[in-house]
Amino acid sequence: LLFFNMKLNFLLLITFVLFGLKEIDTVNSCRIGIFKNKENETQWSVLIFQEMMHYLMPNAELSIIDTDADSTYNYKTEKMDFLITFTHNSSIINSAVLEESTKIPHLKIYTKFWDMDERNLEYFEPSVYSLIFTSPLNVLVAALMDLINFMDSTAVYILYDNKYKDFFKNEAIWKAKISKPITIQMVGQCEEKIHKQMSNFLSNLNGSANFYVFGNTTFLQTYFLHIEEFMKHSLSKWTAISTDTLPYSNSDSYLSLLFLRPKNVQSLNAVDNFLIWIEKSDHLKSLKNNIDEIEMAFYYDIASLCFLYLNQTIQNNCTTDSKVKNISVKTKILEAVKEMSAKSVFGVYELFKNMAFQMVTLNMYRIREGPDFSRQYLIGNWSSNKRITLFYESGLSEDIISQNHYRVVYVIQPPFIEKYENENGNWSLRGYCIDLLEMMKEELNFSYELYEAPDKLYGWPNELGRWNGIMNSILQGDADFALASMTVTASRELVIDFTFPHFDLSGYAILLKRGESDESFFKFLTVLELPVWLCTIGSFLFTSFLLWLFDRFSPYSYKNNKEKYINEPEKREFTFKESLWFCMNSLTPQGGGETPRNFSGRIVAATWWLFGFIIIASYTANLAAFLTVSRIESSITSIDQLAKQYKIKYGVVKDSLAAAYFQRMAEIEQRFYDTWKSMSLNESMNALERIHLAVWDYPVSDHFTNMWRYMQETGLPNNLEEGIEWVLASKSINDGYALIAEASFLRYIEITDCRLQVVGEEFSRRPYALAVQQGSPLKDQFSSLILKLLNQRKLEILKEKWWKNNPRKMNCPNHDSESKGISVTNLGGVFIVILIGIFFSLISLLFEYAYFKRKQKRCFPVTTSETDTSKNGSVHMVHYTKQS
Repeated sequence: LLFFNMKLNFLLLITFVLFGLKEIDTVNSCRIGIFKNKENETQWSVLIFQEMMHYLMPNAELSIIDTDADSTYNYKTEKMDFLITFTHNSSIINSAVLEESTKIPHLKIYTKFWDMDERNLEYFEPSVYSLIFTSPLNVLVAALMDLINFMDSTAVYILYDNKYKDFFKNEAIWKAKISKPITIQMVGQCEEKIHKQMSNFLSNLNGSANFYVFGNTTFLQTYFLHIEEFMKHSLSKWTAISTDTLPYSNSDSYLSLLFLRPKNVQSLNAVDNFLIWIEKSDHLKSLKNNIDEIEMAFYYDIASLCFLYLNQTIQNNCTTDSKVKNISVKTKILEAVKEMSAKSVFGVYELFKNMAFQMVTLNMYRIREGPDFSRQYLIGNWSSNKRITLFYESGLSEDIISQNHYRVVYVIQPPFIEKYENENGNWSLRGYCIDLLEMMKEELNFSYELYEAPDKLYGWPNELGRWNGIMNSILQGDADFALASMTVTASRELVIDFTFPHFDLSGYAILLKRGESDESFFKFLTVLELPVWLCTIGSFLFTSFLLWLFDRFSPYSYKNNKEKYINEPEKREFTFKESLWFCMNSLTPQGGGETPRNFSGRIVAATWWLFGFIIIASYTANLAAFLTVSRIESSITSIDQLAKQYKIKYGVVKDSLAAAYFQRMAEIEQRFYDTWKSMSLNESMNALERIHLAVWDYPVSDHFTNMWRYMQETGLPNNLEEGIEWVLASKSINDGYALIAEASFLRYIEITDCRLQVVGEEFSRRPYALAVQQGSPLKDQFSSLILKLLNQRKLEILKEKWWKNNPRKMNCPNHDSESKGISVTNLGGVFIVILIGIFFSLISLLFEYAYFKRKQKRCFPVTTSETDTSKNGSVHMVHYTKQS
């Protein structure tokens, strides 16, 4: 039966694996039709979407069909599994003939400007097989319209990049939406045309005017650099709407600007991975320069939706549940939209009638820049449902820059910052950095608001140079400064500024599981296992019994020949009690005393002596070993020892600064190796020059290369907490997992958890400092204050408070001291044995005394029959009579 169950489970496993492979292969081999207009406007959209489909479904069959030139496209769709249309033609979007006739699910991407008015939704006919998606750029245009109506001005000028002309060329819609005088023009293609355009605008300006510039961040930075002199006009106010998430940075010119940028609510990692993928191909590199981030993410969402729908359809077809099989195409599309929407970068998708819109949120920043300063201040946001939301009473005014109120981003990392439950039962923050912030607040008189980094990371750039974590918040302008244990690195200093260090140099260290203490109060009893103790006690009793038995029945024993040994000074009769005493004393240096007189008894005694010698010697040796082996047990003491051994796995936290350190060190070693290899294999060198480069040993270190490769093979923990769990799961100090991380964190973990220890010396030590926006005046203000606090030794007091005197600090025993002697903890049981012996001896004495008194009274009672007393009171005679 067991064999049958094993075979059945194996067959089920094989079936599951084959079914899974078949499902994936089926999704990848689907046939997808992509329709496009012949106009050039949609070519980049179709190309980028086509590559996304190849990226997500490498084996899918894609067919590109021109809807204007090919009249047979209806016939070509018969064998398609999914249809997608990119078009500017509203009649094609509105037509439901194709999907109704073929019964094939159809996504229609409307790439043209569409007025976000609910009345216009009636224009599109609903269909059970299709869903219409509109470009998220329409949401940005709607935000621009709201902003124009919100701000006061006598004239409005809208300037846009050439690539967005389809969203602005219908001026009638704009004039119908905006009651103010409005001018819409495309930005000139060169600096001369830009200057001429601006001169015309300002010459015709009679009052205040608001200028709105629409484009990606790179375009905006270049444009404002060209019109720096024109922006100084006192009656003009400038607003920029960017189509990507890149931060504005142009410190070479004076600038005062209201800046709007899409806010990504999810990580851009998926889109970045696709961009990294297309960069590997030379003919695809130009694609990412022709599509903005928000459009790139939008097309990635559509490709993911296609994949999710096809995968869900195949799963439904494989089930036997009739309810699941009969789900309509529209329902499956909507379920796929819901799943895709939850992971969308720029917000969820909402359905109105038969059209889907992305609920994009735009952050609003007040920017002021110059050659010596730079400041970005988050003042509000715009969303599709709430429209304009302002965070401060000053509204959109430039006065917000001068306010002493700061947004501070942080990351939880005890003891720098940790959460705790206060007296009111609410969660609050405390720690070294929180105390430092309060000191700064009192000295500089400012207010602040704290928020945690969305991804809870410090920040590191990916291959495209995009930062995450705290670094991203500072770069984007969402935070004025970062409150955390931020390590100062060269790559970070390129994009942000750091204050004077507020913490000592801290490097990387190794966290290991502490060797488990085997101390025991009765350590001497654990030297021998229980079966050995039981056998020893049994041998003791059996030998004592034999001595008594042989002494009783041997004709040559003292018991049976008392008259022969009457003149001997030592007369010892081996009763059972005396035999027990003899065997016990034989195991001690005192010795057993007089041996039996009979030869058989002496053989038993000699055998017991030999047995006792071996037992005592073994016990003594094991006791010494048990008390010293834990003190001489070796462990890892350096990063070099860790790299040379293989019993202990090791690693760093994924995407941490430590991971970046090992990765970069490995890359540097690889570059050195490539340089040496190119030199040694250079055919243009003569034989003598090559001889100088010929060596027996490998000339370049591969220390970090091997370590980084080993870490990747064994896997990396996702966060510090997971890494600590891996260390705690180690079997012993020399068999398990070692975590490499920043020493300041590990030192705190060591004092709060006695199961862990930090070993080895720190390496790659760097300071901690506060991070501020590049060019921010806060850098000098905070640096001066930190220097003052250092001179007053207030920061030293904080360090003692949160490390030496931390309320969570535990008094861990020091098992690693080489000079430590044998403690009472290990040999205290011996003293307990003495106390037990003394206790039983006292009990025995009481019993002996009581027994003797009772026996004396019973055998010799005293009765006074006659007493004669002389005149001087002395006793003459006392008579005793024996009781019968």
